[in-house]
Amino acid sequence: MHAGGLIAFVSDREGAEALYLMQADGSNVRRLTEELPPVSHPAWSADGRRLAFNAGSPTASDIYLISLDGTGLTQITRDAAANFYPSWSPDGRRLAFSSNRDGDWDIFVLDVDGSNVRQLVNSPGLDDKPQWSPDGSRIGFATTRSGAPELRAVDPDTGVEQPLLPQPLRGINPAWTSDGSQLAYNVVTPAGSTSR
Repeated sequence: MHAGGLIAFVSDREGAEALYLMQADGSNVRRLTEELPPVSHPAWSADGRRLAFNAGSPTASDIYLISLDGTGLTQITRDAAANFYPSWSPDGRRLAFSSNRDGDWDIFVLDVDGSNVRQLVNSPGLDDKPQWSPDGSRIGFATTRSGAPELRAVDPDTGVEQPLLPQPLRGINPAWTSDGSQLAYNVVTPAGSTSR
């Protein structure tokens, strides 16, 4: 949900998975994307005027931007990789995302016009679900580099990393609170995961 009480969601109600908007009460459902491969993972810009999302298959997916009125559809990644989980910087100038363009899943950033693609995290294993902190100083992400799920943060300018949870806590699906003072996540236990 975002300002104005709008919810962005993905549905296959008309065939292929497409991006939709609706009011929080379920009214005024509008389809935003047409004639694209299946879409997923919509992310709101900080100003609430645009959405980023990915479209494609699990093996070849690109990141797109679109305005809330359905105009301005722009493809900002163009390669043979899978690019997922876009996350807007608070100033709206950059996106963080997860991609397998280097052979395994790592965290990248790029400008919203598709330029200045830069790899921030390069580790063995799965690095995904980046989430920009509200002050823009860190990008939280999930990783399996140690053989078990953990949450880490990376500085978007220097690439310096730090753990977000004390060991032996294991977590996935990071989400910052609006003031950036806390992090919501799912705790991974041997029997599954629970929300925190």
